[in-house]
Amino acid sequence: MKIRTCLLASLVAANAVFSLQANGGEAPLLKPFRYYRFSVTKITGTSIFQLSEIALYDASGNCINLNLANMGNVRNNDWVTRLSAPNTCTLLENGSAGVETDHNDALQNLFDGNLGTKSYASQCGNLSESNPSTWPGVIMRLADDAPAVASYNIATANDNVWAEGTGNGRTVTGWALFGSDDGVAWVQIARETSPSPYVPNPITNQTWYNDGDSIPITDYSGVAVFVPSGDTLTVNQDFGFGTVVNHGTVSVSSGATAQWDVASGETVKLPGGALAGSGIVEKAGAGELRAGGDNVAFAGTIAAKGGTLRFVQTASPTAFTYYRLCFKGKNGGNTSEQFELSELALYDASGNRINLNLSNAGVNASGSLTAGSFSFVKNGTSAWVRDAGHNEAPEKLFDGNVGTKMYAGMTPTASSYPYIAMRLADGAAPVAAYNLATGNDTVNNPNRLLVSWSLDGSMDGTSWVTLDAVTDDPHASTANSSWFNAGCARPVFVEVSPHKARYYRFSITGLYTCDGYQSLQMDELALYDEAGRRLNLNHAYQGQNLAASALNERSYTCILGTGHGASTGNQSPASLVDGTTTKAYFSGGTFNDSDKAIRFIMRLADDAAPVAGYNIQTGGDDVWNYNHNQCRTPASWTLEASEDGTTWTLLASQTDSAYAVVANDTWFNGGNMIPCTANGTGASMPTNATLSVSGGATMALPTDQKDGVKSLEIDCTATTGTFANFTAADGMTVNLVNFRAFRDDSVAGGKPLPVLFSGATDFATVDSWKVLIDGDAHKGEPYTVYAQNGSLYVKGCPATMIYVR
Repeated sequence: MKIRTCLLASLVAANAVFSLQANGGEAPLLKPFRYYRFSVTKITGTSIFQLSEIALYDASGNCINLNLANMGNVRNNDWVTRLSAPNTCTLLENGSAGVETDHNDALQNLFDGNLGTKSYASQCGNLSESNPSTWPGVIMRLADDAPAVASYNIATANDNVWAEGTGNGRTVTGWALFGSDDGVAWVQIARETSPSPYVPNPITNQTWYNDGDSIPITDYSGVAVFVPSGDTLTVNQDFGFGTVVNHGTVSVSSGATAQWDVASGETVKLPGGALAGSGIVEKAGAGELRAGGDNVAFAGTIAAKGGTLRFVQTASPTAFTYYRLCFKGKNGGNTSEQFELSELALYDASGNRINLNLSNAGVNASGSLTAGSFSFVKNGTSAWVRDAGHNEAPEKLFDGNVGTKMYAGMTPTASSYPYIAMRLADGAAPVAAYNLATGNDTVNNPNRLLVSWSLDGSMDGTSWVTLDAVTDDPHASTANSSWFNAGCARPVFVEVSPHKARYYRFSITGLYTCDGYQSLQMDELALYDEAGRRLNLNHAYQGQNLAASALNERSYTCILGTGHGASTGNQSPASLVDGTTTKAYFSGGTFNDSDKAIRFIMRLADDAAPVAGYNIQTGGDDVWNYNHNQCRTPASWTLEASEDGTTWTLLASQTDSAYAVVANDTWFNGGNMIPCTANGTGASMPTNATLSVSGGATMALPTDQKDGVKSLEIDCTATTGTFANFTAADGMTVNLVNFRAFRDDSVAGGKPLPVLFSGATDFATVDSWKVLIDGDAHKGEPYTVYAQNGSLYVKGCPATMIYVR
């Protein structure tokens, strides 16, 4: 068999593919697992598959899974105890039969290096490529000191051609390869959907796939962590690298549980892949779990049992002009002592390193960096670094060789840190992941180990955006010349946060479509913080056409284009922030994007919270004007933010917006605030899941809810928990569990349930909600729920109700 040497490393970040190739002497970044699982997802027939070999190779092309001992078949979750010794294997069944231990078609034949022997598994008739819980799998435990798997291959058996001729083929055409540290949570490291291009074509007997070349592990798409039915994945503090979970999707099968136990003061982040499956996801502990990505596919139960479970918007990585790594803390010792690193690697979304061989522009030269250069920037005079050209100078961070290092001093303070500023090549891709490597004498000098840092991006080298921040990272390597976290790069989790600035500018760029006279009227223009509190209520109107610098705190101005005017008296711009249905009226010509005819520049209170959203309320006669072919309703606009009133950052843009509505005195978007987080992917809302929250815990939902919550479960005997930014779907289901102990005579008049709602909460569909009592639709028939003062009440039969079934 031909073997291609594959110096590859793979990891998951926001559903990206990371295949980190070794360059310039850089050590391969590979993740060794204790267990590997080869799952069959599709076969050419209906119920039988056979293979002659499954081979796993290290980075040098050596087969590392030869001669594994067959420990028999398993069907549920006992393979961890079954594979208690290294160099063993087992078959995870999905049907009623599998392979025998001593038969001539037994499982161990897959690992004997002989294409003349085979393994044969039958009765796999319930196989579904879209359902991981149906996949039969060969589970392997390698030697405890086995290197990471860089490539693999499989081979057909002695009668695949014959089987194809019978119409019930046995050839594997789709599969997945997983790795696991504990045998419970499986990280997908390769996936081939049927028909894979690696399958021999035409199918032949005793033939390696891919024309005999090993298949490199480069694909982390699809399911990244799979928790099988009957298992519980418990993650304490973090899972992966620091406080960021190093994976894409977590697929939790029905009957399985994935629980994150996050301690007080800790934050765990789930980047882009998010949640899938129909099992249970729990957030325990007093800390916070932040879930991004697309959670719409998850159809199980999500429970906040402690602390905060927050669903957040994430953004795709931005291609900044400059990047910097701030050195913020070492592993103990005097803060004025030294630290050392051998490599600082930045990677794009394909795992290519994009900061190799940067040139040294000198110390404190960050403001004059050219493309492909870097500078070490001191904090005052206390930090020091070797001169360029020295064998321990900063350019050693970018030579791709962990055998060389940078050696420097540091005196970090709360407001100033020494840092490495980098300007990448023009046109460089965004940074999607990064990693650090220790110097050559970390073991002898452990106080030189960097454990706290931040990675920032900038367009101008002056204003910086934090991409990742780490404090006392537990995954910093303590070995010499060694990559952190066993070589797995750390993904950049770009969370879209509310924008805090001094000035905000709202521009009307188009009106609701009609062909008649154009003018504008609005009742209100509102800005909100993340909790849905209005930030610009009753601000002072200072008049027309003022510069932003002329505005006082808590005031605004109206900038009018040529040919446009503003009314006075009870229809002046002052009506936009009074909180009533009085309106502001603006006359004039065309409203378009080129002249931005009307702009509202607002200066909030100096201590105002960041702006997370906004909304518009239509005027009192929009319907009448629309029916008379007169355009007065906004349909296109932009919202921008600025620190100085001169340089503006776009927060939101709408053209012929679906939020717009022609109705009198009506808020856009059904009264929910419209998010102003630019570039966010949204879609983190678990609309198909059942949500529950325990006493003292909070589940924070995204304010940009495309659909509402479909199902709630409320433990009536629990203490009060909180949902933030809750929007319900029409016909939503509410399941009241432990209701018998809760029900008393006060229920007849309405009794509050132990749950609160805060932020941008919408109960518009409450009259259509369906009530279940302990999951029983019949017992829920006499009861209704209703909202009052931010709480949810149940009303119906008192405690003396007797059910007759």
